[in-house]
Amino acid sequence: MKLQSPAVAAALAGPEAAYGAVVRLRNAWYDRPGSSRRATIPVISVGNLAVGGTGVARPLSARDLEIANALGPRLADRGLLLVGLDVIGDWLTEINVTSPTCFVEITEQTGFDVAKMFLDAVEAACAAQAVRPLTHRGPAK
Repeated sequence: MKLQSPAVAAALAGPEAAYGAVVRLRNAWYDRPGSSRRATIPVISVGNLAVGGTGVARPLSARDLEIANALGPRLADRGLLLVGLDVIGDWLTEINVTSPTCFVEITEQTGFDVAKMFLDAVEAACAAQAVRPLTHRGPAK
């Protein structure tokens, strides 16, 4: 399924490249030696990986697990077996169903092969499906 036409993609390519360049410039400015400053109030910085944000693998908190355990069965019932849950602080902010990310970052930083675990689960689910008796015979009449 295409999310946008080639014409829209072409029209957005320039602004996307410009925005990415500005973000990289800003990041370089803040990463320069001697630029570190402490904020006087707590600060949360959120960055998108596609425009230069950095993914950092961290252990799940008790709240992260609570959210995942509450949503997991509901998402699975809807056929959503691979999603990304964005949590800021103690709050779920987004469920990414079309483009969950960080497989590479988690594997590189922890050695845990997320893609292999997911594909093993898909293969097991397919194998289990293959031995089930056929219960659905087409649309209801």
